[in-house]
Amino acid sequence: MRRTGGQTILLINIVSEFMSVAGNLLTNFALLLAPVAMVFLVGSFQPVAVLIITTFGTKFFPHIVKENISRQSMAKKLIAILIIVIGSVVLFFK
Repeated sequence: MRRTGGQTILLINIVSEFMSVAGNLLTNFALLLAPVAMVFLVGSFQPVAVLIITTFGTKFFPHIVKENISRQSMAKKLIAILIIVIGSVVLFFK
């Protein structure tokens, strides 16, 4: 990895692993403070955040992130995210 990608790939990998560990620790801490269903309900909103971040990145940083943001593609993505969120909310309140 060091020969082909250099220090950049190694640094990205280290940051990624650190963020994964930090996310797992924060999830476990949240499970101590709140009901399990509520903690996992918040996780169902992750696709919303990903869509917002990728749309923002495509608009302002097209050399870094490229996402299809045509009207038809965004409608499909929003419908899929809406189904996920509604399903999670239904499971939470059931």
